[in-house]
This record gives sequence, structure tokens and C-alpha cells, in this order.
Amino acid sequence: MSQHLEKILAHAERQLVSQGKERLREQLNLYKKFLKLEEHRLRLKHYSGAGGLEVVHDRATLLDVVLRHLFEGALEHSKFVDKVPPIALLAIGGYGRGELNPCSDVDILFLHDSGRVPPDVTEVIEQILYMLWDVGFKVGHATRSLGDAIRLANADVLTKTSLLESRYLSGNRSLHSKFRRERPLRRQRTLCAFSVASARNRKRWRGYGSVRKGRPMTSPLLCRRMHSSSSWRSSARWRTVTP
Repeated sequence: MSQHLEKILAHAERQLVSQGKERLREQLNLYKKFLKLEEHRLRLKHYSGAGGLEVVHDRATLLDVVLRHLFEGALEHSKFVDKVPPIALLAIGGYGRGELNPCSDVDILFLHDSGRVPPDVTEVIEQILYMLWDVGFKVGHATRSLGDAIRLANADVLTKTSLLESRYLSGNRSLHSKFRRERPLRRQRTLCAFSVASARNRKRWRGYGSVRKGRPMTSPLLCRRMHSSSSWRSSARWRTVTP
């Protein structure tokens, strides 16, 4: 465990865990205070020489801790408090890779394995989303059954690449494990789609040129796309996935 994570966990233990039986909404100011301090620490770390990659990894780690506490807090006053909940909370997309830039969306998936989402589960999900919105995060979220997630992934390459990078955060771990085992990658179709996406990115790269040609914002974004395409192709060909 990194020293940074140890500090976050210790701070969260003091601020977010030892608050008795308060409902999640009643702890909004505590979460705001906690995040304000941790974001300040990250800025100081960056100003002291920490690189961008280290900072985005640390921000993802911070959000992991926050989301786990939110999930547990939402369960505290539900009927799932003493048993395994029927949903899993997953990080997806760039956040699933463990990278979260300042002002980036927090992309999450609530995964379940039933035809309809029960009202009790819906209430848990809404509590988490409302808290995230109220503390100031932009949230990209979806609630999908296991079957729906797989069908959507195989119908749309953007959904597929996002789910390829899914990472377990909290909830029903066996449900996430089942998702990782049973999802069909449809290898040839996946590689074909990624090849098309990579060719499109290369065409854009040739059109925009390098940073020296006066496009300092566009070129790094294209670098990121090229890097992501390589990562996705590797995942499809060699089944290299995020744990």
C-alpha cells in the first residue's frame, strides 16, 4: 500500500467512518470538507514536482475511497446492510484504468443480475449519485444488467472499450467476477473495430500535425487516443485486463 493511500484511508477513517448512524445525506458537508483537503494535498504534491501521471493516479485512488464510503453509507440504512447487495459498483473508462484528471467525468457502472432493478437498489444508487453531484463531480453513470452490458458492448465499440477497462470498487464482487469471466469479446469483430478506430486516429494525426505546428491542445488528445487504441487492442488480442 502506498504512503499516499495510507494517508487518505486514515483521513477517511477519521472523517467519514466514525460518524455514528447519520444518514448519507446528513454527511454532505463532511464529504465536501474531506475532498477539499485531499484535493489541496494533491495540488501541493503537484507543485512540489509530482508528475501528471502520478497525480491522476492519486486522484483516482482518492475517488475510489470516496465511492466505497458512499456505497457503504448508502447501504447502512437499507435492507442490504447485513448481507451482500445485489449490485456491484464499477469504475469504467479512463477512471477504470486508474486515471482521473481534474475536471474529468467520474464514469461508473452499477451492475446487477436481474430483469428489473428493485426499488431498494434504486434508492441506494440514487443516494450515491446525489452525493457525487452535490459535492461537485461530473458523473457519467449507467445501471445495467449483466446481459445488457454484454449486449451493448458487442453492439457499440465505444461501450466495449469503456467496459474493457472496468474495475471493481464495491458491492457484489462475485457479480463483477462473473462479468469479467463471461463477457464475450468476440475477438475478430473487436479487433476489426479497433483497427478502424486506430486508422481514424492516424488520419486525424496527419491532419493536425505536431505541437510545433501550433496545435498544442489537439495533439496531446490525439496522443491519448493512439495510446488508448493500443491498450484496447492488447486487451482484445491477449486478454490483458484490469484486475
